[in-house]
Amino acid sequence: SNLTTVNHKLYMSDLQAIATEIYQVQMSGVRSTPTCYLQIISLIDP
Repeated sequence: SNLTTVNHKLYMSDLQAIATEIYQVQMSGVRSTPTCYLQIISLIDP
C-alpha cells in the first residue's frame, strides 16, 4: 500500500508537469497541442 501511494504521487506530479507544459504552450500561442494532452488537462481542470 505504501508503494501504491508513492506511485500515485508520482503519477499526479507527472500530470501536473504535463499540465504546466500545456499551459505554457497555450500561453505562447501555439495551437498544436496533442489531443491526448488536452484530454488530460480537462481531467485536471475541467
